[in-house]
Amino acid sequence: MTMRSVLLASAAVLLATGGLGAAQAQEVISLQAWTIGPDEPSEPRATNLELAAERLNAMLEEEGADWRVDVTADFDTVGWEGFRRRALLAFEAGDGPDIIQSAHVDVAAWADAGFIAPLTEDIEKHEAFDDIVEALWGAVTYRGERWGVPQDTEARPLYFSKAGLRELGWSEDEIDALPERIREADFTWEDVIETGKAAVEAGVVEEGRGYWHRPTNGPDLFQFLLVHGGDLQDPETGQLIYDTAAGQGAFSMLRRMADEGVFASSDVLNMAWPDFHRETSTGNVLFWSGGTWNWADWRENYVADLGGDEFLFENVGFALQPAYPGVDRPLTLSQPQAYMVNADSPHHEAAVRLLAAVQDPEIEKNHFLRSLRPPILRSSTELDEYQADPFIQGITYMLDYSTFQPLHPSLGQYADSYWRTIQAVAFGQFSPDDAAEILAEELERELGDQVIIR
Repeated sequence: MTMRSVLLASAAVLLATGGLGAAQAQEVISLQAWTIGPDEPSEPRATNLELAAERLNAMLEEEGADWRVDVTADFDTVGWEGFRRRALLAFEAGDGPDIIQSAHVDVAAWADAGFIAPLTEDIEKHEAFDDIVEALWGAVTYRGERWGVPQDTEARPLYFSKAGLRELGWSEDEIDALPERIREADFTWEDVIETGKAAVEAGVVEEGRGYWHRPTNGPDLFQFLLVHGGDLQDPETGQLIYDTAAGQGAFSMLRRMADEGVFASSDVLNMAWPDFHRETSTGNVLFWSGGTWNWADWRENYVADLGGDEFLFENVGFALQPAYPGVDRPLTLSQPQAYMVNADSPHHEAAVRLLAAVQDPEIEKNHFLRSLRPPILRSSTELDEYQADPFIQGITYMLDYSTFQPLHPSLGQYADSYWRTIQAVAFGQFSPDDAAEILAEELERELGDQVIIR
């Protein structure tokens, strides 16, 4: 072999090994993420992770790191029951995603089952997490550990038909003043019932459309216990709480709405969500409870042909859930969402780095502007887009009145029993007083020392 051949062969070897080194330097870690809305405007829960992957890869290049990430983010719009079933089956089979986004109430059960990894030490290593509103960390803290990274928070307002109130004789000043009256406990649930009843009697809305709560089981139903002075969890022991007197108050109020034609049990309970949103967003109901994200859904899918945002601001108002007389506790309930890391993921560090990279106002704005949930990054409130959005600006104060569902593995059983009791009261199967006692007995029997009965 000539010297030239030797040199060429050596160069080829160097190029080959150099190429291998480059390939190693660009090792791509594939991360899988499962996310859920189920409302379509919450799709950035998935797409923001993909944007964060681009940001993280740029950071890794600057660091001279020998790896990059590729993210496949699935977004579920089918519903919570199916999503949770799918997640549990995957976790139990050892085939879950690296990252999963779900409601904060899943933290306790999934942590106890060993499905998700504690993140306390990881979070302390990355300054990016410091920008998250401090109060939200409590929503993912369980047994002294942080088990997730807050993804968003929310508020669940009382909405009202401005058009209906106008037809009932309210002035524009009176309508505009309603949210502050509710905030000051000057307009209570008693007033909601009386106003709804007046609207039915005047033919402004049909019978049973003075007030609607959600048609299916869900977290905002706990607001009826809270506004009647109840608590849901003991901060010292972590036990769930059921306050029988609060139950009596809540069930009496709901039964009265049905008896006086304000709420139509047979029409609303188990109604399909599209029907619920179609009737409420177009002004066929006077008062109703919902979430801030509903506004985004309505403007995109229900009133777009009527003017979208312009129609909604002209015809729909929003406020805190009112206080009940004698309790004076206006509030809203939040079910924060969180990103969690699979305890069995072989890519724990990469997953945490991705979650740190998504904490960026320019990325977060894609979510809060489309889903209309308040931003969770303090620096996001400085964005021009935040300052220019009247709905986001108008709901941010509600976070000061927010309550969270308990982090407890048996919360689902509690919620199911409570929902069945609400339905029984609505259809007249139990009196409110009997219902309150029956629920207490059922919770004590089913949950034992996991619940404190008052």
